[in-house]
Amino acid sequence: MATYNGERYINVQLNSILKQIGIYDEVIILDDCSTDKTIECINFFNDKRIKIIKNEFNFGPIKAIEKALQYATGDIIILSDQDDEWKDNKVNTIVQVFERNNIDVIQHDAMIVDGKGNIIHESWAQIIKFGSGITKNFVKNTYVGCCMAFKKEVLVKVLPIPPGVQMHDQWIGIVAELHGFRVKFIQDNLINYVRHGSNASPMVRRSMSQALYGRIKFIRAVTTHYFCRVF
Repeated sequence: MATYNGERYINVQLNSILKQIGIYDEVIILDDCSTDKTIECINFFNDKRIKIIKNEFNFGPIKAIEKALQYATGDIIILSDQDDEWKDNKVNTIVQVFERNNIDVIQHDAMIVDGKGNIIHESWAQIIKFGSGITKNFVKNTYVGCCMAFKKEVLVKVLPIPPGVQMHDQWIGIVAELHGFRVKFIQDNLINYVRHGSNASPMVRRSMSQALYGRIKFIRAVTTHYFCRVF
């Protein structure tokens, strides 16, 4: 998890996570120079499973997530936003799907709610029509970081995240597929995906020129990454 000025929601999110993970699990939090009481809220839990890394300079969400991933030691890595809320069955469901299927990456569904918990839409997957496929997710990305989990072996291929990548979730998903990792999209609704208007990943569409520019940069990044790793 990367945090930045998340005092308003971080307590709910951490409560939802800590109550369902084991004593040997870990919550890696990379704080990206918060100026509010985010750190105080996290420290209040006084939980040894929480490991906080504090940035000296503001990295922004993608580089903050990248740095947090470098500290992860678990066999299964679950990405998390600071302002969502995990359903009580999230961890068990993810673990069971990994155990019952020969896969490396999971993408699950989410219920979209506003900052007060009111339901906006029952299924994020229905809105974005999510599914695997390199071309599909290049044209219209359906990998969502807060709904992703993957085995630690995937990190070897997806890190570091190069300059030019505008969405870490799209990068992780597509690069994982390029390298032959097995991906499974499941319909289970495992989080309340909170959209309160000031999220790091807004739901507004980019302009056509912005989208085209972003795709060109992404193609360059993926091409450079893949050929350097393969050859």
